[in-house]
Amino acid sequence: MNKGEMLKYSILQMAMKGELVPSDDQDDSTDNILKKINIEKEDLIFKKRLKRDKKESIINRKNDQFYEKKDKEKYCINSEIDFSVPKSWKLMRLGSLVKLLNPLISKGQNFPYLNAKFLRNQVDPMIKDSGRYIPEGTNIILVDGENSGEVFTTFCEGYLGSTFRELFIPKVLNADFVLYFIESYKEYLKNSKKSAAIPHLNKEIFNNLLIGIPPLEEQKRIVEKIEEVLPLIEKYGNLIDELEHIYK
Repeated sequence: MNKGEMLKYSILQMAMKGELVPSDDQDDSTDNILKKINIEKEDLIFKKRLKRDKKESIINRKNDQFYEKKDKEKYCINSEIDFSVPKSWKLMRLGSLVKLLNPLISKGQNFPYLNAKFLRNQVDPMIKDSGRYIPEGTNIILVDGENSGEVFTTFCEGYLGSTFRELFIPKVLNADFVLYFIESYKEYLKNSKKSAAIPHLNKEIFNNLLIGIPPLEEQKRIVEKIEEVLPLIEKYGNLIDELEHIYK
């Protein structure tokens, strides 16, 4: 990883710890966000796109201590938390927030096959007449291959490549905030893959990541600041790398 990439991930980590923009006590509570997330997940369960997780994690704060309840057991998880969680934030396991889904099979129409090389603009599209259809603007995640854990937002409709899963992000959240959180763990997920022959996303590690959920307005401010800073990092980070290469 070069200096520019290291700086990028440092900024993303800062953002996800509430260190990039100030919190505002006037922002709406996250309590309503969590209720709406549960409503959206119940809808997926009703549509049989998701199975109910009987061991789903619930994390609460009490006197600045964080307790997780899972499978009828309750325990303190402060040792897992490496930042000071703002008062207005909630903590969740990533697997309780987002879900990896398989879109439904569709036939009879010709669409591009959305594999990684096409989504990176490295090859022209293959056209198929059946597959797991997803519309333009769908968030997906690579679950097989060397870059498992990489996220994309589709720029066209098509049939989802076999190495991807649709990434369900509740509509009540700022999707870019969640995607930046996952990207902040890109190297960690890449280096934690399972299996040697065909590496797979380690879903246990992915699901157990702790994500802080700010109020929605703060999520928006964090995303705006990230998108203001990252182009500068890319510009000057690459320049630093070039100068280091020249003067080695």
